[in-house]
Amino acid sequence: MKSISFAVMGGDERLFYTACRLAETNCPVHVFGLKHIEGQTKPAAASALLWETSIRECLRSADVLVGPVPFCGPKKTEIFHKVPDVFLPLYETLSFLKPSQHLFGGVLPEQVCSYCQEHGVFFHDFMKMETVGIENAIATAEGSLAEAITRSPKTLHGARCLVLGYGKCAQVLAEKLYGLHAHVTVCARNESQRSMAFSRGCSVLSFEELSTRLSFFDYIFNTIPARVLNADQVSLLSSEVCIIDLASAPGGIDFSACEQRNICAGLFPGLPGKYAPKTSGEILARAVLSKLPML
Repeated sequence: MKSISFAVMGGDERLFYTACRLAETNCPVHVFGLKHIEGQTKPAAASALLWETSIRECLRSADVLVGPVPFCGPKKTEIFHKVPDVFLPLYETLSFLKPSQHLFGGVLPEQVCSYCQEHGVFFHDFMKMETVGIENAIATAEGSLAEAITRSPKTLHGARCLVLGYGKCAQVLAEKLYGLHAHVTVCARNESQRSMAFSRGCSVLSFEELSTRLSFFDYIFNTIPARVLNADQVSLLSSEVCIIDLASAPGGIDFSACEQRNICAGLFPGLPGKYAPKTSGEILARAVLSKLPML
């Protein structure tokens, strides 16, 4: 296999571990806009990372650009990062890419995909890779439990929990809640998903039935990236409910309505990077390395 040069840019702590794992291949790994990890035991490969001072230098000799999850910030004009006083403008960064280079990132916006297609750059969305989706769901589910535990005075054991949706993340989450002896109800539009949830010990609801049961729940976990609880539905909730929204921004909950009722509710993107950055970073690195034979 020929030597590959990587550029790793932006992101949170998990991308640091992605860079370290890539450096273990003895290939050059250039980094920019990536936060130094302080006060923690670092992988030995961290010493091999090449810290650059500009976007141009980072990408100058790279075959592969590895970006964050999500790839862009909320305004879609900058690559997501957590380093103060660093600016990673989206189109300036893309302008340094050359035909036949490869770009990896999570939740790639349509304008990034279109740019890559027009300029001959190969692009890969981490969140559309089956293995990443499954493994990432574990870290997301664990992180959502941590957020719930710190935000409610009630235990999850014996709690009445509603999971909205039943995709990869929701399935793992429902299973972990069930393992903690919570009373788990899954609300999903797809009948086969409801049947699967029922076969795994969960109660099930259709969305047509949801409003009649909303006052019942102690915790609500949303995984659907669309409005699923509007102001009228929020008015039916217990004032003591804790809502953990795992969907991509802007989430699926009317947060203004929750605030008016003083309901504990929040949008929690990037939980794998917060609670399991090393595992999550290694998942992303494995996904990149799995594509190396095509380079």
